[in-house]
Amino acid sequence: GEFIVADTTAGTVFAVTPEGEPLWTLNWQAGGVIHWPNGVHVATTTSGETLMAVSLLVQAGAGDDRVEVYTIGTAGPEPRWTYEAGDASWPHGPHVEEDGSVLASLAARGQVIRLVDGALDWTIPPEPGVLAFPRDAVFLPDGSLLVADAASDLLRIGNPMSTFEVVGARATSGIYGLDVLDCAEEACLGG
Repeated sequence: GEFIVADTTAGTVFAVTPEGEPLWTLNWQAGGVIHWPNGVHVATTTSGETLMAVSLLVQAGAGDDRVEVYTIGTAGPEPRWTYEAGDASWPHGPHVEEDGSVLASLAARGQVIRLVDGALDWTIPPEPGVLAFPRDAVFLPDGSLLVADAASDLLRIGNPMSTFEVVGARATSGIYGLDVLDCAEEACLGG
């Protein structure tokens, strides 16, 4: 296995072995424009393809924030598609689903989007205001969507096409990332 790391300060995403040996690096610092890769997720799809999604914030006025997806092979990442999210949308928490679609949170707009082959499939909620500052979202095994809503410090759960309810809260700020353990409860929790 290898570790995939998003280094926001350096503007890179890189892979290293468990021993720290570098394997490859993607670099978005070009021409004096700052790009911040603030989220990365890698998963193998049901078709056997390994995909990596990266959310990028682009220096104000220098272009659109975006989500980029790469195919990961033996030679490293190869570009697959890019979704231009718009200026000041602040994409966070990309998550590659088993079918190859990608969820991304547009934090500044208070929305979560689903992308299929680089095209917008849906946006939830359709109008901003329900989610305060979503930083990550994942589908649960029952098809509901779990959202880390950072500005309100709440976990929200709901049907992607209807309403959301609060399922948990934290006393401190900083809800940022989510993932779902894919194992039997007793195995995941050490039982």
